[in-house]
Amino acid sequence: PTQCTACGQTLPKSNMTRHLNNDCPAGTTYCLFCKKKMLRSELEAHKAVCEEVRINCEHCNAAVKRSKLPAHLKTCNKLPVPCPHCGVSVLREKLPKHVQTECRAMAPTPARQPSTRDLPALTEDRPASACEP
Repeated sequence: PTQCTACGQTLPKSNMTRHLNNDCPAGTTYCLFCKKKMLRSELEAHKAVCEEVRINCEHCNAAVKRSKLPAHLKTCNKLPVPCPHCGVSVLREKLPKHVQTECRAMAPTPARQPSTRDLPALTEDRPASACEP
């Protein structure tokens, strides 16, 4: 057996070349995603933050580069967003339907709906002929 001069690991002399080229944590390697050169011992930690690694969006499961995730979230249809009228959290893809049919803030209220008893007040100042076609 012999000791690796780079990392101190003891191994058979016949395995030294393979160890130095492929396994030694003190050896250099490249990130497959961003092509950055680094120590083999740093590769796993680097992958956890590499901007070029594809990760899945937690809302729609689409695979996007880590660096593109903020832009993706601005358009992700499965992202919960607050309704601009009532504040309820709704999936972005369902927001138009929510605003049109479900939003309590947008629903007609008695205060907003004119009733027939309001009509005389609307036409009082005009002669009857002004109301006829």
